[in-house]
Amino acid sequence: MNESKDQHACINYGLPLFKYGPADTKPSEPWREEKKEALKSLVELCCIYITKDSTLTERSINYIPIDLHPRLMHAALTNGRDLVMNILMDNWKEPVLVLHRFGVINRWMAISVLAHFHKIIKEQLLNFPDHKSQLRFIDLSGAFLDVTALEHLKTLCRVTKKPKTPKPKKGSKRKYTFKITDKSWQDVKDGGINYGVRLDYDFGTADMNMRNIWVFGDLMKKCEQDETNFTIQLTRVILTGAVGAIGHLIVERLHTDYLKGISLRHDRMDDEDFVFLSKFMKCSNLTTLDLSYCGIRFDKMYKPERDFSVLDNEDLSPIEKLNLLKKPDERKLVALLNDVLEATPNLVALDLGNNTIRGHLKELTHMPRYLELLGLSNCQLINEDLDFLSQAAYTQNLKVIDLSTDRRFEGDTVQMYKKIFQVIGENLKQLVLSCPYLNTTIYSELFSALLPLKQLELLNMSGVRLSELEQECLHNKCRQLPHLKGTSNVLYDAPFMNETYEDDSQG
Repeated sequence: MNESKDQHACINYGLPLFKYGPADTKPSEPWREEKKEALKSLVELCCIYITKDSTLTERSINYIPIDLHPRLMHAALTNGRDLVMNILMDNWKEPVLVLHRFGVINRWMAISVLAHFHKIIKEQLLNFPDHKSQLRFIDLSGAFLDVTALEHLKTLCRVTKKPKTPKPKKGSKRKYTFKITDKSWQDVKDGGINYGVRLDYDFGTADMNMRNIWVFGDLMKKCEQDETNFTIQLTRVILTGAVGAIGHLIVERLHTDYLKGISLRHDRMDDEDFVFLSKFMKCSNLTTLDLSYCGIRFDKMYKPERDFSVLDNEDLSPIEKLNLLKKPDERKLVALLNDVLEATPNLVALDLGNNTIRGHLKELTHMPRYLELLGLSNCQLINEDLDFLSQAAYTQNLKVIDLSTDRRFEGDTVQMYKKIFQVIGENLKQLVLSCPYLNTTIYSELFSALLPLKQLELLNMSGVRLSELEQECLHNKCRQLPHLKGTSNVLYDAPFMNETYEDDSQG
């Protein structure tokens, strides 16, 4: 294996982890032990790779997102370490270990895995005292662990007594190459290892918001006063239901210095909710605003222009990633979007998915010039929109685009897609093109339209129903794309805004 590639470690599978049962239930016995051991083994595999020798460079413990999916986990354990190494991506940020999407497994499994994970990390870091201080945080963004799990995690991260050097089990071929010396332990006791978590936190529905905020605030305060070097960095707040009344409580009770994103989920946004939003806009590091699960009221007694009037340009200008409200009336949507886009000139990621744009794309006159990510899934785009998109200046730098549709593809639509791909093919790295109603008579033509995408790394056509013959045709076309790492059939099947783009922006 190429040793230079080994020095650029970023394991990012881009797949969900597990989907088994409610959050507080234990899995059944037959499944539990099998999956638990497999997951331990793969986490162990990753950690061994991180500290595989004593000549670690400054970058050897760095930004390493680890997403696990049962079929990839099985493949990694079956085919060995080389498979994991082949998926490595050069994506350095800072010394952080990142485990995404723990939230889709139950709490019991999350705690069990974290316990094993911390044990390995402590052992490995104690073996290399010169580099232990590089590991600062376990990043659980997207984890959605409850307060009980966080309390347990805090206990796991304590460094209170000298651990024993583990011994191989009887009959085991594994050899431990390190010994925990008094000197290395003294370095740890003196604060050489600072554990912490970064996480998105879902405070629940409206009736649970208040209690969760108080409990979570107390936990953060307790962590600050403790001498265990355990800290919590809140990176995204997720709130469901009417939230205007508790906006001030969140700002007062929680430390928002690290807050990078806000996600609101409310079908009937009103003035009070936008006033709450304006309070959060004052957070110094805020760059992501997700209103994709929200709706604006449009009726005779309600003026929608009042919604964003509480957010002046100074509030919105730092926003780099915007996921807007879904399904307002299309005639009023353009005016609303233009107002917001004019106030957010620094956008690099914009998701308009599930908004009806039909024929109005050219009327969005304030689209950011330096977009890297654009989501237009299920926007009911017509050929006029697609033709305009192929000529628009803001598509020149796109790295990720979602053109998924729930409508049937026609031959002229494919030609428009081909025209777009010829324009954006120089830079595009990820394409989401899911269509459950692909006309089988034109699938070959559609696959051929992908050929201009010479820089494409990930292709998501997960919603496309293909026969074995059609899949073979797709894979043959994909072989002509030199940088392609995977398709939806092999590797990539992640939600668009929250997973695809944010994996490249953690830390």
